[in-house]
Amino acid sequence: MGKFPLGLSVRLSVFGALSCVFADAALAAIATQPRETPDGIFLTLDDDDLDALPKRAAQQNGFVRPLTYRALLLDDYLLHKALNSAPLEEPDHPMKSDHSDSIIWLPMPDGTDVPFSFVESPIMEPELADQYPEIRTYLGNALDGSNRYVRFDRTPQGFHALIRGGGDVYIGPGEKEGAYLSYRASDYPSDGNEFTCGVEDGSARAETISGAKISFGGMLRTFRLAVACTGEYANFHGATSDDDIVNVLAAITTMQNFVDAIFEGNLGVRFVLVGQVGQLIFTDPATDPFAGNLDTSVLIDESQAHIQATIGDANYDIGHTYATAPGGRAAVGVACNSNQKARGCSGSPSPTADPIFISVVCHELGHQLGATHTFNSTAGGCGNGSRNGPTAFERGSGSTIMSYFGSCGVDNLQGVIDNNNFHSASLEQISGFLTTNTCSANASSNNSPPTVSAGPDFTIPKGTPFTLTAQGSDPDGDLVSYAWEERDKGPKQALTDPDNGKSPLFRCFLPTINNERTFPELANIISGANTLEELLPSLSRTMKFVIVARDLTGGFATDETRLTVASAAGPFRVTFPNGAETFEGGVKRNIRWNVAGTDAAPIDAADVKILFSEDGGHSFPTILKSSTPNDGKQKVTIPDVETAGGRIKIEAIGNVFFDISDEDFTVGPGIFDIVGTWVVDSTLIYKFFADGSMDICVTYDPENCSSYPYEWIQTGPDSGELTTVYTGSGHLNVHIVNNDLLELSYPPAGPVFATLTRI
Repeated sequence: MGKFPLGLSVRLSVFGALSCVFADAALAAIATQPRETPDGIFLTLDDDDLDALPKRAAQQNGFVRPLTYRALLLDDYLLHKALNSAPLEEPDHPMKSDHSDSIIWLPMPDGTDVPFSFVESPIMEPELADQYPEIRTYLGNALDGSNRYVRFDRTPQGFHALIRGGGDVYIGPGEKEGAYLSYRASDYPSDGNEFTCGVEDGSARAETISGAKISFGGMLRTFRLAVACTGEYANFHGATSDDDIVNVLAAITTMQNFVDAIFEGNLGVRFVLVGQVGQLIFTDPATDPFAGNLDTSVLIDESQAHIQATIGDANYDIGHTYATAPGGRAAVGVACNSNQKARGCSGSPSPTADPIFISVVCHELGHQLGATHTFNSTAGGCGNGSRNGPTAFERGSGSTIMSYFGSCGVDNLQGVIDNNNFHSASLEQISGFLTTNTCSANASSNNSPPTVSAGPDFTIPKGTPFTLTAQGSDPDGDLVSYAWEERDKGPKQALTDPDNGKSPLFRCFLPTINNERTFPELANIISGANTLEELLPSLSRTMKFVIVARDLTGGFATDETRLTVASAAGPFRVTFPNGAETFEGGVKRNIRWNVAGTDAAPIDAADVKILFSEDGGHSFPTILKSSTPNDGKQKVTIPDVETAGGRIKIEAIGNVFFDISDEDFTVGPGIFDIVGTWVVDSTLIYKFFADGSMDICVTYDPENCSSYPYEWIQTGPDSGELTTVYTGSGHLNVHIVNNDLLELSYPPAGPVFATLTRI
């Protein structure tokens, strides 16, 4: 019946329920270093604590193996107590827990703990849930304003959680007995197996992508999911007879709970396991009806035939089979189709609910709901004929759910999955499928999708960075996340190929709460790295960019903007300062840039803004000139800060392109200024009294006067007074570069001692 001490009436001290697996020294160490979450359910382990634990028994699988993690112990009694207080999810308020007083604190990989309100959210039909009461699933919403969404479970296999929003975080059993690991999806390594998807044509293959503005949400669509499994899959999860089916069902439930977290957040879609799943679980590879455990081209047909024959067409909406072969296969748009709706299968040699296998299952279910592949490479595993030209919007292998991340050889963008979100093209395909296929049970989610605007179209110079900014909001007050995606399709293209004027140049990234995206990434602009993932355009072309705004409650909205690249203009470049220069703070210097035809038609950027960074270009909080003509030269005052990370940014006003100094420059000790403004009739004489050897720079900068030359005075070791003369009239500001207080006098009024103040 599971590992939870349901009859325990008092809290066990220092996680005593697990004391049998600890050496006394380890227990003492933990007891003297309390690091519990505020509700006491989780306790953080350091490396010594973790090392003191024995490994799980050899027959126990299902544990996760991240590279970087936060190790934890779980107090089963306190968890049980917290979960027992949870109300059921309200039918008229699905995917939300804001009506619940039940709270759980979940430990994040960075050491913080986040509170979530939560409700029980069943994903098994009642007859199956009643048969296996030890398997329970929940959902929750963060209470820290982050808009994070969680799905978690409590099963005989332990506790598992997937936290979405700002990068997926998982919590699951680790290799050591009793230990749990909290980790980021991006810290989960590839299993070394190249993912392949044998996609097949189905009944609703979407070849036309309109790119029209979309607003989708407001409904929870529930599909009855029939999951079968091969004997090899069941054996992996410790099941060798029908008596062990609960272990397999627990693994399937954990997987589907995580899959639901992804589909609910993206599209408001939920999969509920049908009551007859127990009839589809096989524990003996020799007698199961699946010869295709390692061959998805065989298994896909067996999946359809066996599920349909075993439970009947009327008892499910979509079917899928789990195996241990790496990869998957599915037919496109077959959900709800009586003759094909179970034509989907997914596998992994280690089929745990980790980020890799979850991405495989989501990918194949995405096919069954109408989505096609989005990658544009044909290298490595991407060369198996699976590229779908009409939706080949992602550069290289791609990185979203319907991509081939990690399987395109030299064209791989990444080896880990950290973007379990659908591309805008996939969202368009699936949302279209959902609105035209009616086998799902649909109910109002009482959620309104966000609104978003991509802004106007622009014409930009070639070879020049740019920033796109969206404007979005959510009528329900939900925090909105944004993802900018290029939506250009052209010939297949290797990452090393130059711009061909049609194919995508920029990869997709994880959605963030930042409504801006800089192309290429700011970090690469600063470092000067020319990555193959993002390539600035070099030819005349029109580039389409779509902004996707999500509310993580099944609502999304999209909008499109277009950038026309004028190849006769550009690259627009900062030329001075551009790295390794040294300036005195407070002095006026000319900033120079290469206009490169951007001031003329068709770009017509008449004015630019000049900004200063003191942190190496990571931020530009200081405006040196809010507007100046785009003529390639402007005198500005260098801020009086001491930094070795100075950078200049020049951005077009009324457009989206800009450039940044290639390297850092240095700003040295600042300027001292005479307090007040001196009114001069004719000749102004300054006497400086200086000790030791120093350089003194005097600049004359009368009001309404564009420039005056620098005048340098070199003092010697035994210098006395030194005099510099300015002949003129009017108001005059005098700047003196030096770190010491200086005495100042000027005739005919006699000696005057002025305070020199840093600007």
